[in-house]
Order: sequence, then C-alpha cells, then structure tokens
Amino acid sequence: MRNEIVFAGTVVKCDVLRHTPSGIPSIKFSVSHESKQAILLNETEVQIPVNVEIEIIALDELAQQMVEMQPFQPSVQVTVKGFLNRKHQKSSVNILHATQIKFS
Repeated sequence: MRNEIVFAGTVVKCDVLRHTPSGIPSIKFSVSHESKQAILLNETEVQIPVNVEIEIIALDELAQQMVEMQPFQPSVQVTVKGFLNRKHQKSSVNILHATQIKFS
C-alpha cells in the first residue's frame, strides 16, 4: 500500500531544533493551507472551501534545512512530501513525516 502525501501551504509555526534519543536532529512545524477544491456532486462541479493546518516533523538534513530558513516570513510558501504516521506509538493523532521540503 502507498502512504504518500504532498501538502502545500504557509509555515505558521516552527519549534526549536531537538534531537532524538539516538542523536538525530528533529524539528516539528505546522503548515496552514487555504484553497477551494472542486468535487463532483450529481455531475455538477462544486467548490469546497478548505482551511486546514497540519503538523509536520522533519529529521536529520531536512530538520537542518528548516533551521536555516528561520525566521519565517508570513508569506513563505512550502511544499512538503512525506507520509502519515502516528505522532507516537500510543497516539491516535497523525503527523506528516517529511521526506522532501521545497520552499517557494
């Protein structure tokens, strides 16, 4: 099965750089997305307003990349590619694990 997400928006929050127990750099940040998405209802296209914020975690070189981009300006756009997983083993909350980050 595939678990691949591409999410684009504006960085609205970025935590400080931390390290995992094994010493790998890690950073959590949030990205906000607003748009209108088209869906078909009874063969008619309807525009659905979307307003969502998602928490993302970046590890190792991607975490360093996020640190180098700080401080973020309100208009900084980012596209994150990654996969969804639980925030931690006993959690039902999901988090996007970044595998690629592009700034525009």
